[in-house]
Amino acid sequence: MIKDNSKYFNKLIPSSFLRNVITLSAGMGFASFISFSFLFVLTRLFSPEEFGKWDIFMRMVQLLAILFTLRFEMTIVLPKNKDEATKVSLLSLFFLFVLSFFSFILCIFFHDYLNILLGDSFDSIWLILLPFGAFLLGFYNILLNWNSRSEKYKNISKSNIIHSSVSSPLSVALSFLGISSALGLILGQIFGRLVAVYFLINNYFIEIKKISYLELYNSSINLIKKYKSFPLYEIPQSILQRFSTDIIFYFTAFSFGGSTVGILSVAEKILVKPLNIISESFKVAFYQRLTVEKNKTLFFLKSVLGLTVFGVLAVCSIYFVPTEFFNIILGNNNWGKVGLYIKIISPLVLSRFIFVIASSVIAYNLKNHLTLIWRILYCILLIILFSFIKWESDEELLLLYSILGALMYLFLGIISFIVLKRNN
Repeated sequence: MIKDNSKYFNKLIPSSFLRNVITLSAGMGFASFISFSFLFVLTRLFSPEEFGKWDIFMRMVQLLAILFTLRFEMTIVLPKNKDEATKVSLLSLFFLFVLSFFSFILCIFFHDYLNILLGDSFDSIWLILLPFGAFLLGFYNILLNWNSRSEKYKNISKSNIIHSSVSSPLSVALSFLGISSALGLILGQIFGRLVAVYFLINNYFIEIKKISYLELYNSSINLIKKYKSFPLYEIPQSILQRFSTDIIFYFTAFSFGGSTVGILSVAEKILVKPLNIISESFKVAFYQRLTVEKNKTLFFLKSVLGLTVFGVLAVCSIYFVPTEFFNIILGNNNWGKVGLYIKIISPLVLSRFIFVIASSVIAYNLKNHLTLIWRILYCILLIILFSFIKWESDEELLLLYSILGALMYLFLGIISFIVLKRNN
């Protein structure tokens, strides 16, 4: 019976792809377990407001990392020729370095102006950390795609574990050393990312030494022209993606203060962390596998089915946990609304999890403009939601945001299926 089920499952999803997902998931699972365990320590050492400031900082870092690489790191897995993939990665690294350095100079010269612009929600000393944090995250994304192309998923898994093993414990240590503000959380994340980059960089250096400067210079223009759809469409699409994901945090920070952002951030981490173990692993392996799979439409449908089954089970296991339980594990009543927020955002989180591969499908078919149009529509609807619809409380606002987001990700999934079916 077990053998029969195993044969059926191998037919459902290619065994090599499944092994890659399991390898990535195991690494992310252990990394998430470490972060998850320390989360309940950090909530006792740092206040909701400090968590809120840290969350806003990290979201700005993620946005800058997208801008600095011009999204060329997404093209690394596409070329059949390894030398071309190496050249594209170096091109992405060049833009990352130049733009990170330029933003660092801006932060120094316009420090006072930026400090006034950001106001009380942001400490001025963090400004110099923004470009550095974005550079490390952008570099990590380049290395992640490089290792994914080479199917070195064990390295990716180990890097995730290393990051979690360093970042959260370091934040705890900094708290005991007297850095109990959001700066302690930020420094922990940045140093953890630095160690993760160092772990992945060795094999990459071996390959880039094979490419001469003149060879890279002569091919750069052609590579930029060939993959121009990524900076043209993926950058605005990615910015809109971050906007659609982060607007709820910026808006609640403006309307309800940093504490509300901190509570919502912790609620999202508790609900999303277990799902990210599968979704991010699945997305990385799916993108690489899609390039070689013969029946791409069937592969997409089977992948969505598998994500749906796992997603429903995972969300339900957290959704039905009593809200009072979160007060106990988080340490005090300051985190009282975490359980309620988890229930409210569940539809959005589930839909986003199921269709996490949709944008990869559209990018593979070089129809990036469709994702951009979808993002623009989504952001327009969010602006209408936050600006023109009257809401009585933060719970009502979150519920409307969650339902709208769930429907929009379902719509994106349908678009990606149509694109894939027409092109394959």
